[in-house]
Amino acid sequence: MSARSPDAILLVDGQVALAGRVPASGRTAPSRGDGLRGMPVGPYIRTEVLAADAREDSAGEGAVRPTRRALLVLASGGWGGTEKAFVELANALASSLEVVVAVPEGCPYRDRFSESVAGIRSLRPGSRRNPLVLGHLRRLIREVRPDVVHTHAAKATEMVWWVSRTMPVVQVATKHNTRPRRIFSRVRWVTAVSHQAAATVDHRHGVEVVYNAVPAPGPGDRLPRETFTILAVGRLHRHKGFDLLIREAARLPFGHLLRIAGEGPERARLEKLIRRLGSEGRVELLGHREDVVDLMGDAHVLVVSSRTEGFSLALVEGLLACDLVLSTRVGIAPEILPEELLIDGFEIGEKLCDAHARYDELRALAREARTRAEPWFRMTEIVGRYRTLYEKALAS
Repeated sequence: MSARSPDAILLVDGQVALAGRVPASGRTAPSRGDGLRGMPVGPYIRTEVLAADAREDSAGEGAVRPTRRALLVLASGGWGGTEKAFVELANALASSLEVVVAVPEGCPYRDRFSESVAGIRSLRPGSRRNPLVLGHLRRLIREVRPDVVHTHAAKATEMVWWVSRTMPVVQVATKHNTRPRRIFSRVRWVTAVSHQAAATVDHRHGVEVVYNAVPAPGPGDRLPRETFTILAVGRLHRHKGFDLLIREAARLPFGHLLRIAGEGPERARLEKLIRRLGSEGRVELLGHREDVVDLMGDAHVLVVSSRTEGFSLALVEGLLACDLVLSTRVGIAPEILPEELLIDGFEIGEKLCDAHARYDELRALAREARTRAEPWFRMTEIVGRYRTLYEKALAS
């Protein structure tokens, strides 16, 4: 460990803070000007120091080279739209770059990476400011030696940002939702998956909007069921608004079937709501499904009822695979759907009645939106955008 390292990751009063100069004694007087706002900085205490080794990190300094190796990092342990987009991007980038991913041990998407991904590394479990977690990540980055570290979502972005205070890291960060997170204002190169997500970042250099890639379904006939079928897809979580959709569907004056594909913590509450409304024969909770595209082909309309979204993978998949899509004004919806297909003020029932009465007319509008938007979500387009951004970041 070098005693003259200018930066170190320290444990101060049980939290992380940046140190100034680290004396050989291993004791330090942290600077109050360093670290994230609101983080306590204590007096001289003995700390665990993870000091930078400048000799290797500065090798080749000043030379600009094309991206050859990228490390993609996601600290989420769940499975949803963000995780699916992350896996598909890593698999696609691996066709032209050496790609290594760092994800939590035992995460449900770990076995979804293709054989072309050069390595799958495990993140140490723990909070984003835990010195042991950060030290493990720092060693991982030094071992992989990536040209670019591309972090997805807030936790991974903050973890890598902390590490970047102690060693050179070219970081690109992607924001996947609309929840305010100050960390994205601290990273130089930031993308967001929609304009709504980008608007939540106060960044002096601006935020580049790069959509998630969504593959178009293969050729096949769209054969909706005889009963007017409404489909919703997503994790059973409050922000998806499935409770609103179930209530609104219960008041529809025409025969219908509402099917919801997804699993999550709201299942018991939604089942209770269905029983209370007497909707048992008209609402199906399908659980997790791998055949979502087939379900979309069977439905008359896909409804996105979310209270908030950063992107909405289900919306784009529905636009490409279903005859008709309706959505609240969340995520990417206002960017790709005409006004006639947007739901104002969560008036879902009113919009469904309109869709039932004007089905052929609205379906034609959805077809036009599909033709216009499909090229925006091609994986070749998204990979090219990120490759260009990686080169800009390396050249800066």
